[in-house]
Amino acid sequence: CGIAVLLGSAPASAAPATACVISDPRLDELSGLTATPTGYVGLNDGKFGTSVLRLFVLDRACNVTRVITDRGFDPLDPEDLARTADGTLWIADIGDNNRERATVAVDRLPPGAYRLTYPDGAHDAEALLIQPDSRAVIVTKALSGVAAIFVSARPLTGPPATLPLRAAGSVSISATRTAGGPDVGSFASLLVTGAALAPGGRQVVLRTYTDAYEWDVRGGDVAGALTGGPPRRTALPGEPQGESISFTADGTAYVTVSEGPGQPIRRWTPAPRPLPPTPSSAARAGSDATKSPGLSPLVIGGAAGLGVALLLAGLVGAVRGRARRRQSHGAGRR
Repeated sequence: CGIAVLLGSAPASAAPATACVISDPRLDELSGLTATPTGYVGLNDGKFGTSVLRLFVLDRACNVTRVITDRGFDPLDPEDLARTADGTLWIADIGDNNRERATVAVDRLPPGAYRLTYPDGAHDAEALLIQPDSRAVIVTKALSGVAAIFVSARPLTGPPATLPLRAAGSVSISATRTAGGPDVGSFASLLVTGAALAPGGRQVVLRTYTDAYEWDVRGGDVAGALTGGPPRRTALPGEPQGESISFTADGTAYVTVSEGPGQPIRRWTPAPRPLPPTPSSAARAGSDATKSPGLSPLVIGGAAGLGVALLLAGLVGAVRGRARRRQSHGAGRR
């Protein structure tokens, strides 16, 4: 299993453009968002008390034009939304703040829910990706900043079934100074809250409350891309509870939206790919490396881990408050 270490240094992102502002009061807790050629589809987080799953179809002006319902699927904690190239929508019922669920679920529209089991016990997660081969990729939400990657043992095709997940490595995210997220200090920049695959499947992005990390994908291996090398980071400042991200329909930008009433959908320009080094700059870099070994990513990661341990107690209280609210509504459903 691979481990990708994400360091915090990166150029600041360009100021985002506001695509539109959501005024419909039903969309006050958007945790999943996917862009379509005609607008967006949104998924609310933690809407319990009904056995009906609802997805909201929006036009480019953020007006709700249609509500898609699935009366055969009763989610416990839906957190993310994916759309594959054929237009299929996938709902990630994978939230588990208390880490007590025996299974999580991925629901396919048209209907068909797959139950998934972790190989090492329960995890809390908010990020779902569907590879081109129809395997599900789940990235966990870890207070330590080390997000585990799990892949379904087989593609999510055919009749609904219960399938095992296999461990496929992890990404270790270090704290950044990007403003935003809930009031939990630097933890906001460590927690993975959403994911998206670009149209065509050549780029994948993970987001935290404050930043986006993008990798190039080769051969449809999304899980391998996440552990295959350093990503490009784009700061996403100013979202109070940013949990959703999607590539635009043409794949040239990201769109995000925060939970909360009256939030804008914002469009971000991803960080550019770095230019390849010239022969002279590569030679200088090699010369500098022989003079000063510097700090390895593992050393830096260890220092970040110490900070995580010192601040852990404060964040647990903030996260558990939200968990208790959800649990009071969703107790007993798995």
